[in-house]
Amino acid sequence: MDVRVSPAKEKRQTHITLVMENRSAERILFEGITVTAARRSRIVASLGNGATTTLDSIPVAPGEILSADGEALWVEVDGLVSLAPGGMIEATINFETIVIPISLTVNHDSKPSSW
Repeated sequence: MDVRVSPAKEKRQTHITLVMENRSAERILFEGITVTAARRSRIVASLGNGATTTLDSIPVAPGEILSADGEALWVEVDGLVSLAPGGMIEATINFETIVIPISLTVNHDSKPSSW
């Protein structure tokens, strides 16, 4: 898994992008990323022409790669203060049956390196 966090913008908002491969034999359900110090986070998908929608979860089949590239799909986080490159945030990656704690570093380039 490759996860990238953009610096917070003037609205105290940041985007998290990621590439994740399901290497299990079972379907998994990605339910987003919760950031400890944030007011809220949500999975956002672009519908084109500037329109977006929020998603509760995304199913990922065995062997499938989920690419949240920041253009078509991303995790949007609100309420973060002073999130500059090099800073750290504590978060959890949420799946249907498991929550994984993770420390994320804020990147200058928020696109995952797999692209």
